[in-house]
Amino acid sequence: MKKKIKPKKIINTILIFLLLVTAGGFIYEKISYSKEIGELKTKTKYATLHGNKIHYTLSGKGKYTVVFESEMGYTSYEWEKVIKNMPKNLEVKTFTYDRSGYGYSDKTDYQNPEKQARDLHLFFRKIGLEGPYILVGDGYGSLVMSNFAKIYPDDVAGMILISPINENKMKSPEFIKAVSKGKTSKKVEQLGSYVGLTRVLDNLGLVDYPQGLLDKVSDVYAEDIKAHRVANNYATAIWNETKVLIDGDSTSQHQGMLGNKPLAILVNENRNAESQKELEMLSKEDVTVVQELKPQGDVIPLEYYESIHDALKFVTKQSEMQNAANN
Repeated sequence: MKKKIKPKKIINTILIFLLLVTAGGFIYEKISYSKEIGELKTKTKYATLHGNKIHYTLSGKGKYTVVFESEMGYTSYEWEKVIKNMPKNLEVKTFTYDRSGYGYSDKTDYQNPEKQARDLHLFFRKIGLEGPYILVGDGYGSLVMSNFAKIYPDDVAGMILISPINENKMKSPEFIKAVSKGKTSKKVEQLGSYVGLTRVLDNLGLVDYPQGLLDKVSDVYAEDIKAHRVANNYATAIWNETKVLIDGDSTSQHQGMLGNKPLAILVNENRNAESQKELEMLSKEDVTVVQELKPQGDVIPLEYYESIHDALKFVTKQSEMQNAANN
């Protein structure tokens, strides 16, 4: 006669199986990630903040320090061509870094753009990087930069916003719907990254990358981006910043925020161009310039790096003219 199997035993067997699979996936992910990172050739400096490592690069010399803040889901490598092809007549220091969770930087708990801006300013003090700063923010990075300018106006010489997010539009149903579109997949990637599931999805070609990012950076940087893309640090950073956008958790942009400091806006015509242009109100009309771009991919700094150079020339020239007038 067949032995009757008790439901409780079946459940216990399933739980043990799932536990073994999870443990195996966790070990697999740890080994795979350590191996890939160990084989990478990219090297960056780092300093600690609140006990967490923040990786950064600093190059060039000049009166102004240009601070580059990346789009959500990108790394500091999006600025490769901007810095590599910097015109010789633009004598500036350049600072790039990866926000918490991106690249080699350690992940943190949820942070809104105001907290990210405050931590960035504290980080500057720790590494001894003084202003005046020219703030350059792409997409989500524009929120961090506008918060920085609001909190520390005396340290800022000017600002460049690339495909910026208009805080007044963040509460609109259209904006929330667009941001929430990939919410489920981001959560799956975030949870799956603990046990190697996101790595498996990437191997199957089911993980998305910004269009043009891997194609336009150097091969070494492309390998670095792919290695970190499936890591839990990255997936957690994406999830946290997605929540920031859905919740509209940023309130830094207001009429005349920059006073008379120069402002350049590079408008992405493929993404709510009119709402981006509305950010002209952050500074005075005579020290503000707007350029409309229609990129083929997602990463404007890799595609239109010369436009960013032009914007930097405009901001530095206007700032120098104001300094001369004040003296």
